[in-house]
Amino acid sequence: MARLPDQWRFLEGNEVITADGERMGIVLRFLPEDPGSGKPEYLVIEEGFLSPTDYYVPVSAVATYGDGQVSLRLTKEDILRQGWDTFPLNLFKE
Repeated sequence: MARLPDQWRFLEGNEVITADGERMGIVLRFLPEDPGSGKPEYLVIEEGFLSPTDYYVPVSAVATYGDGQVSLRLTKEDILRQGWDTFPLNLFKE
């Protein structure tokens, strides 16, 4: 039986793939770093060595997760238009 999104337990170092099969990078850390619910709102993705940009990808953008690989719902081009290279300020709202 497939695991459901509320059962996903992402790990640092998981590979991240876009909907069009492009390798986006790896999971570097989570935000919030210690969520009270045990589930992060964002995955911080390290893009790579040649273009060292971190992306703050909302967990809601994950399509599937398994075998150490996070697959996103969006293509590479869609992701570049999301503004996910900016820290999500909504984490500071009370």
